[in-house]
Amino acid sequence: MSRVDNSIQRIKEISCDKIRIYSKDNGGVSSARNMGVAKSNAEWIAFLDADDLWTPFHLSHLDALISRFPEACMVSSASKVVSPRFTLDDSLSGPVGYSLSHNFFRDSQGPTFSVHTSSVAIRKAAFDEVGGFLPYNSGEDVEMWARVALKKKVVMSSRCTSYYRRDPDEGLASDAFFKKSCNTPNNECLGINSTPVLRMIKKNIEAEELYVDNDIKKYVADRLKVGARIRVHQGNVDGLKKLITHPDWKAFCSPCRYDVMKYLPASMILTLRNAYLVYKNMKR
Repeated sequence: MSRVDNSIQRIKEISCDKIRIYSKDNGGVSSARNMGVAKSNAEWIAFLDADDLWTPFHLSHLDALISRFPEACMVSSASKVVSPRFTLDDSLSGPVGYSLSHNFFRDSQGPTFSVHTSSVAIRKAAFDEVGGFLPYNSGEDVEMWARVALKKKVVMSSRCTSYYRRDPDEGLASDAFFKKSCNTPNNECLGINSTPVLRMIKKNIEAEELYVDNDIKKYVADRLKVGARIRVHQGNVDGLKKLITHPDWKAFCSPCRYDVMKYLPASMILTLRNAYLVYKNMKR
């Protein structure tokens, strides 16, 4: 919880005996979430980040999933990235029908079942069993949900009940995101070593605890393509070319649209990138 936006004081003004406020020195988002879970005595835990929104029916929808699938250890509705000007009034006319998936690695990164921290509820026992959030500067949430999905039953709904307010390109274009994300162009941080979730998957593969089926391959490929997208947005052509010529890229991603960039000169890649950003700005 941020002290900069006066969140603690504003919550203190809410008269509700169900609310408990815990504060700690800044030790990172993983530390804060782990402390909150440790303080809870509830069977299920849901998360709401400061820049996210829940619809009025978010918790009731998760509760319905929990009741319908009592063997599940994690449930999630769909989440959507929206502009900072978005309000919940814009969401209440959306479709009520939804579909379900139990396949986290096939479906969690697509547009239908988009899992985000504020869309998830998890059994506290399962959270404790897998060790909670690990102390990464970024990607700690993605790694956590994948770690749970490797060991426990997960249910995902396509009904969107949570919203992440930010510019859709902000996370990809900001220097802060790039510096935190461990996507710098060096040999130790490329391919399947590039993010916390991919390192976790690699560890399980090497320990022969995870079989690389088509769903795992697609999941790894999608995460590597995020890394390529980050480099394109940053104009980091050297890092991009090192990534898409890495053996892991060939094993998991090729053939794909990024492959052509192996053969383009840096000046052409930067020209295409700048034209794309101009186009995006014109649409706003």
